[in-house]
Amino acid sequence: NYDNHSIKALEMLAALVHKKDKGMFNQSGDFLPKEDLVTATIFEPLKYFAAQQVYDWINTLLNHTYPSQAIMSFNMDFWPSGYLNQYGSSIRVEPDIVFDFYDAQNQQWRVIFENKWHSDYFENQLENEWDAFKTEQCRLVYLSHVIKADFYAKPYQYQKNFRALTWIDVLNHAKHAHIQSPMFREYLNSIHLALTRLGVSSFNGFMQHSIIPTLHLAHLQSLTQDKNYFTINTLQQPFYLNNTWKFNY
Repeated sequence: NYDNHSIKALEMLAALVHKKDKGMFNQSGDFLPKEDLVTATIFEPLKYFAAQQVYDWINTLLNHTYPSQAIMSFNMDFWPSGYLNQYGSSIRVEPDIVFDFYDAQNQQWRVIFENKWHSDYFENQLENEWDAFKTEQCRLVYLSHVIKADFYAKPYQYQKNFRALTWIDVLNHAKHAHIQSPMFREYLNSIHLALTRLGVSSFNGFMQHSIIPTLHLAHLQSLTQDKNYFTINTLQQPFYLNNTWKFNY
C-alpha cells in the first residue's frame, strides 16, 4: 500500500531509469553533480519496504557486519542535524542518512551513511558525524566513487566502526544480490539501471587481458569510470605499481 510520498519516491527512480529526468542533466547530457538528489533517488524508496528486507539489503552492503536476525521495525532519517561541543563552540553535523533497525528485543542497530558524488569528505567530517550520532551498536558508511588511502589511516576508535563503500559496490550488489521478493528485486534492478545511467559501471577487463599482470586484488582500493577513461587507485604502493592509473577506452 503506497501513499503519495512513496509513489513520488518510486517515480523519481523510474524517471531516472527511463531517461525522463531532464532536471538532473545539462543540455549536453552530462549529469549534474547534486549528491543529495542522487541520495534521495536511490535510497528513499527503501522507506516503503519491509524492515527485514531493508535490513538484509543494508547488511549486504556492509558485508554482513551485523548478525542475520529478525528485524521488527526500522526508521530512516534523511539529513538529520546533530551538534557537538568543541573548544567552547557548537558544531553542527549532518550525515546523509541514519538507519535505525530494531530487533525482537527492541535493541537498536544503527547505520550512518555519508554519501559523496564526485567529491570527498572534509577534515574531521566523518569523525564528527560519528561522535554526534553513534549508539551502542553502530556503523558509519562512507559511500563515494573513490575511497582515499587516508580513510584507512584513521584512529582505531573510528576505523573499527567505519566502512568504505563505492557506488560500483552498490551497483554490483544490486545486480547480484539474492532477493526473494519480486518487488524488492525490481527495486534493485532499478538501482542498477539508474547508476548505470549516471555513469557508474563495473569493470573486470583485467581478468581477461594482461594489461597489468602484477596488479592483484589485494592492491586494489577503488575503480571508477569517467567519460573517456577508467581510474584505478591502489591501497598500497609496491615498487612496481603507482598509486593511480588511468586507461582510455
